Amino acid sequence: MNQLPQPQPFPVLAIISEAARLHWRHILIVFAAAALYAPPLMTIFTPIAAEVAKLPPDATPEQVAPMMGKMALGAVMFLFLSASLFAFWVRVTLMGPRAALSDDALGWPFRIVRTAGLFVLAGLGTMAGLLPISLLVSVFGTGTGIAQTLLILSVTFVMSFFFALLSRWLTETALDIPRDKDRPRPKIAMDAHLRLAALFTSVTFALMMVEILIGQILTGIDAPISAQIVTAIYLAVSITAFASIHAIVYRLRTVPQQG
Repeated sequence: MNQLPQPQPFPVLAIISEAARLHWRHILIVFAAAALYAPPLMTIFTPIAAEVAKLPPDATPEQVAPMMGKMALGAVMFLFLSASLFAFWVRVTLMGPRAALSDDALGWPFRIVRTAGLFVLAGLGTMAGLLPISLLVSVFGTGTGIAQTLLILSVTFVMSFFFALLSRWLTETALDIPRDKDRPRPKIAMDAHLRLAALFTSVTFALMMVEILIGQILTGIDAPISAQIVTAIYLAVSITAFASIHAIVYRLRTVPQQG
């Protein structure tokens, strides 16, 4: 009986290089996507941030309750905008800009909803995976800078791991590839999931450092509006970066290597 070829370990540096090597048309598309992505987020989150800033440190649940509706609406908007951008950029990476949009317009709502659902699934998995970490935090606390750094690293890695587990599903959802239970496919080993999760974690921290540095510079020169714009653009660029990595890894795992 013939066995399916197993996915080969993917080259991390080659993936990062390909994701960062954008054609000038892709760069224009990134800016266009950010221009569509950022304003809705700023419209709803800027007033919420202003209200949160007015709350005292010991705010009661009654004081926070009036903002819960706006925060829920903002979370839903963020989820669907991010799912839209993610699905679009996976298609751009693997199909090119023109082919990414040359599809039945009625297919996009279903594609976005399914992608958003997978995002929620990854979030729920992350919450479950963080239960042991939360127990350790409650016992040892996070009083030191090292403990806080380890906590942030752990949270980021757990979330990255669940997105790595769902990577093939996310990519095929964006590409409208149906899941066929009768079609055998090579299984992805756990070490490959962990390797991809480590890559996501590294990219997350690298992007975070850049965003924090730029934000501090803009805040230091008293340009809070510019800092908010940069934050929104940072989110858009981050989503396109992770979508590219998902797409590239999917291609490496799916397309047979020549040689």
